[in-house]
Amino acid sequence: MELDQILRSRSSVRNYDKKKVDPSLLKKIIAAGENSKALYEDITLHFLLLEDGQEAARKMSGYAGYFGKTIEGPHYVAAVTASKKGYLENLGYRMEQLMVTAFQEGLGTCWIEVLHHESKAKALLHIDDPDLLLLALTPIGYPKVGIGEKLVKSIIDEKSARENLYEMLHWGTWNSKKGESDQEPWVSVLEKVRFAPSWANQQPWQFIIDGDTLILAVMREKKDGLNRNRIDGGIIMFYIEAMVRQKGMNGKWVGPKEGVEKKYKIPENYEIIGSFSLNNAFE
Repeated sequence: MELDQILRSRSSVRNYDKKKVDPSLLKKIIAAGENSKALYEDITLHFLLLEDGQEAARKMSGYAGYFGKTIEGPHYVAAVTASKKGYLENLGYRMEQLMVTAFQEGLGTCWIEVLHHESKAKALLHIDDPDLLLLALTPIGYPKVGIGEKLVKSIIDEKSARENLYEMLHWGTWNSKKGESDQEPWVSVLEKVRFAPSWANQQPWQFIIDGDTLILAVMREKKDGLNRNRIDGGIIMFYIEAMVRQKGMNGKWVGPKEGVEKKYKIPENYEIIGSFSLNNAFE
């Protein structure tokens, strides 16, 4: 399946069939996460399978959830990461690859954030490594889709409708709309990846096009001292890079350099998390 089809077809699954997933398939999904391409190679990150999803959901009640509620699924996957510069983006970038693999195998997933008392949540799941943080989980299983589920999904999707692309785009510097054109090469990439998932589809990102370089900024919003919008930023970083490569191009994400936010006139409520420069221009 083409990447843009995945982006338009995949959605968060909140209701699951009780049927267990074959262990060999679960092993394949975990391996896809463990072997996923890293945004930053020096950051330790692991994906742990929690076989009893109902038990995991029960234990995480009050600690993690989607809109504050846990979701029951036959299994869960937990992502644990070292705390290092860029680790939130790296988490989003790599966990989304695991979720895409699950989707391609007919399985549903849903991003679940650990909202409170991360260390207690980790202890409840018997994750013992003191150097790794538990920040995200996902239920995993076969989607259960009935009339009720479709109605709930339509209501949530309506409330979280995605923004128009041009509301997120800037040319050269923040709020500059000069050169706005549907022929701009980056527009064809961003028009497709704007369907990337984010918490409640809030799309906390903005883009600055500077020639062949794309600058990505996300809204500053700290919870428990963390800007979790960086996780969403990592998700769209994965899709941008994958879409560029699908078009036969090459490039690489790099972290922001000192003074770059001043250069691009970034407002205080946003922060740059990366830039992607093409090795060869679009044709």
